[in-house]
Amino acid sequence: MRPDRPDHLNYIPLPDESSRLQIFKACFRKSPVSKDARQAHTLKVSGADITEISQRACKYAIRDDVEKDIKRKIEGMEDSMEEGMAEIKVSHFEESMRYSQVSDVFSNFAAIQRFWF
Repeated sequence: MRPDRPDHLNYIPLPDESSRLQIFKACFRKSPVSKDARQAHTLKVSGADITEISQRACKYAIRDDVEKDIKRKIEGMEDSMEEGMAEIKVSHFEESMRYSQVSDVFSNFAAIQRFWF
């Protein structure tokens, strides 16, 4: 919000179930997600929070894959390396949620209602 235009404050509601699913699909259009992790779109968070959680989950999946590769190389098992990209699992979403700062939309909405209505 610009300081000279306080009359242009807009409230954007939380996305509904289908919108959250579309946001997740957009975030993971190039990333493999495990079937059990696809139910993570049931979160009651904003679109920006979904994007943050998704990006963190992807980073955690990559981190785990790199750690597995290092462990295989140390153990001398390079021949048995699995091909493909790291799969994003429920554990990555859970870890991402633990460290993300989800917006407190409902308290902000109450403040907006007091200000405008």
